Order: sequence, then structure tokens, then C-alpha cells
Amino acid sequence: MRQFRLFVLITVLASVSLPSTVSSDAASADSCRFVLGFKTIHDLIPGVVGTCLANEHYNPTNGDALQETTNGLLVWRKSDNFTVFTDGHRSWVNGPFGLRMRLNTQRFPWESDAARFPPAPEQLCDPSYPTVCIPPPPPDLDCQDIPFRDFTVLPLDPHRLDGDNDRIGCET
Repeated sequence: MRQFRLFVLITVLASVSLPSTVSSDAASADSCRFVLGFKTIHDLIPGVVGTCLANEHYNPTNGDALQETTNGLLVWRKSDNFTVFTDGHRSWVNGPFGLRMRLNTQRFPWESDAARFPPAPEQLCDPSYPTVCIPPPPPDLDCQDIPFRDFTVLPLDPHRLDGDNDRIGCET
């Protein structure tokens, strides 16, 4: 009988403490936010990145900064000072030519570990969109055709992604 009472007491205590643990995890996800380079990538491709699950934290082994999201992982790499989002298969790297996408098994020539991986295919990007890679026409692209939002637009804007001429494309 004494063992049964102990079992009931442990079960009740466990059921009482479990919701507070779950709600504290939910609260940390609700209070997290994107900052600096992670915010830049999130703001360019919010539908790709998703929402934050935790705040930025550091990997003590290599000095990289990490932030988990609903769709993958944001990484600031200390080795080359580039910020990256990966969904586990593809990576969007914010490098010297703006945001570029490649497979995780590839590297751009300007990445610090490029010699260890096959090169990513060269991407043809229209200079009217210097912070993201949008190919020149044809075909003509609309905002619904691209993952980027709130990016810099320069003249000539061949896709007409800056409808109100304020130099911001596909505004949210």
C-alpha cells in the first residue's frame, strides 16, 4: 500500500510540473527574436527561414553563432564572416554578392572551405537587385515567383518589383 501511495504521489507531481516545463519552452520561443545578420536573412526570405525557436547562441568549439528556426538553422560563420540559412538540403549564403542559394554539398568560390566541395553553379543575377539574386528576364518574374521580401531595388528594375518606386522590392 505504501508503494502505491508513493507511485500516486510521484505521478501527480510529474503531471503538475510537466505543463510548466512545456509552457516555459513555449515562452522562450515566443520571446525570441532575430538580430543583425540573422534578421537580414529572415527579412529577405521570411517564408524560407520561418520563425525563431530560440535566441542566437554560440558554439564554443568554433565560435559560430547559431539560431534554430521553424524551417532550419541560421549560422554566422566565424571562419569567413558570412551568415547562412540552411534547411538541411539547401543553404542561402549572404556573401559579397548578396544572398545566394546553393546545395549544402556545394560551395561558392568565395567561401572559406570552397576547396573541399564541388562548386555551386554560377548564378546570373540582375544588378538591379544587389542584395538578392534574381535572374534577369526572360521570364518576367512577379513577387509571388520569388522568395525575397523588402530588398533593395536599383534602376532599371526590369521585373517591376518596386511598384511604388521607393527602392524596396516586394514590400511586406
